[in-house]
Amino acid sequence: MARSAVKSPDALASLLHRPFYRLTFPSAIESAFQTAGHESRRRESTLATCIGLIIYWALYYADCLLLSDVVSTAAIIRFGIVTPIGFGVIWFSYRTQSRRSREIVQSASMIMTVLSFTAMELASSMPGRTYHNFGFVEVIVYAAIVQRLPFKYALTSIIAITFVHLATVLQMHEVELQIRLAANSLVAAAGAFILVASYSAERWDRQRFIMTTLDAVRVAELDHLSRCDALTGLSNRRSLDDFLSQDMTGPVAVILLDVDAFKRYNDHYGHQQGDMCLRLVAQAVQSAAGNASFVARYGGEEIVILLQQANDDRAWRLAEAVRVAVQDLALPHVASGTSSVVTVSVGCAIGSSYQDQGLKRLIRQADEALYRAKSTGRNRVATFGESPAALALVS
Repeated sequence: MARSAVKSPDALASLLHRPFYRLTFPSAIESAFQTAGHESRRRESTLATCIGLIIYWALYYADCLLLSDVVSTAAIIRFGIVTPIGFGVIWFSYRTQSRRSREIVQSASMIMTVLSFTAMELASSMPGRTYHNFGFVEVIVYAAIVQRLPFKYALTSIIAITFVHLATVLQMHEVELQIRLAANSLVAAAGAFILVASYSAERWDRQRFIMTTLDAVRVAELDHLSRCDALTGLSNRRSLDDFLSQDMTGPVAVILLDVDAFKRYNDHYGHQQGDMCLRLVAQAVQSAAGNASFVARYGGEEIVILLQQANDDRAWRLAEAVRVAVQDLALPHVASGTSSVVTVSVGCAIGSSYQDQGLKRLIRQADEALYRAKSTGRNRVATFGESPAALALVS
């Protein structure tokens, strides 16, 4: 479900109301559906093949009753030919990672099974051979309900089985033609009913997949909204608290920035323009911080950046890059008093992140550094512990 189509609630919801005759999904969602059920389908298919093979062995009893003149031939076909192939199908079904290949092999094994019935029945001259081909219906039921072949494979298999049955009964000349054709029509009708059930079952599986996926996507969206600041698109305080609760190794830099004279900006340009200013500043900060940092709105016009595995030089370079990125936006701010454009003051603190108290201490220190950056002229970076005389005005 990492594809964009799967992540769209609207695209998913529309599939719940698609026409009944439309079974498959658009390619991206179809791929996700096939992947989601791959492992469980592989186990179910392997187990179903084992069960089918055991029942196939048990039906040798029917051979002995109905085809008593060819029991040795039937034994060779069942146990000497079909059984080894069946073991191969079990091995392949369990080992292959290709769902399509597994379904094709399973479908082919269904056809092979009815061909074994045909070989036994045509080798026999016993009148009971006409009853022996009831086994064709059993294979149809097994393919669609026990093996649960996908509808398109079940359809192909059942059509092939029906034609094999027709070819078989047409060779039984001891029975009147109309009776043979009637028997084949009954097999075809049974196949049609079972195909309807197969189609309905697969459609329900697909509907259930869509509903489950849609629920998961909506929950993920709600979780994202609960962790995202609606105005700036940055992470919010809740997301920050979760991040702070993680175990972080090595030194951490906390960079806290504040938009200079933002109240005056709001008073002069209006709150709507102020909101737009915050969004643009947040985008510039996020872009300058890159993927190596965690960026969140700390409150009001303050933004916090957490940088792991930090050192003094790396932290200062990032803080300065953020300051320059905002200044380069060149957003007019005639009410600033210190600059003609929107700027930020930045405070930086570096230290151990050991447990929650260590990070909270770093945030307090970054806040102190931010206060010093503002009190010494704004539009600059201040590092905790740095003397005021060491601060250079950057304009």
